[in-house]
Amino acid sequence: MKGTRYPFTLAGIRNAPSATGVYCLWDDEELIYVGQTSGGASIQAALTDHHFGKFSACTEKATHFSFEVCPGLQLRREADLLEVYQRTFGQLPRCHRERD
Repeated sequence: MKGTRYPFTLAGIRNAPSATGVYCLWDDEELIYVGQTSGGASIQAALTDHHFGKFSACTEKATHFSFEVCPGLQLRREADLLEVYQRTFGQLPRCHRERD
C-alpha cells in the first residue's frame, strides 16, 4: 500500500480515521502486517489494539502505519494487498508468518 506513513505511537494513532478499512504496519521500511477492521471497529481502534499487543508481540513493535478507508470492502482489499505482497516476495509479511 502506497501513501503516507504515520508514526505508530498513541499520538499518531489518535489521528487515524474512525472509519473501517485496511491498514499496514511497518518496521521502518519493511511491511510487517496487513490487517482489516472487522465487526464495525475503526482503523483507529484496530491500531490501538495492535499498539497494546492485543494481537501479537510482532505487530506491537511496528514503527509506522498506513491505512486506506474502504467501508464494506476491507476483507477483499486485505486479501488483494496480501496477494500482491506474496506474489512479489514469495511469502507473507513477517508478522503473518509468525502467527502461523
